[in-house]
Amino acid sequence: EPFAGSWNHMGVVPTAALLAFLLLGVEEIAVTLEEPFTILPLDKACEELRECAEDLGIWREEDEGSSGRNSDNDDD
Repeated sequence: EPFAGSWNHMGVVPTAALLAFLLLGVEEIAVTLEEPFTILPLDKACEELRECAEDLGIWREEDEGSSGRNSDNDDD
């Protein structure tokens, strides 16, 4: 038997499992770095940005409407 006097073969399976775990972890990190937008809450951020833009548009229309009325009153 070739491994009768050796104890090195007992660590092959745990070492291979640990090495596979580490390499798959590195692969997962690489995938996350390549495509980070799948984990970011972009839908929520875009919805909040859209709501802020709509509020800003409404505010600007109200401001322009009120300044237009004030300029009409200044002419009197």
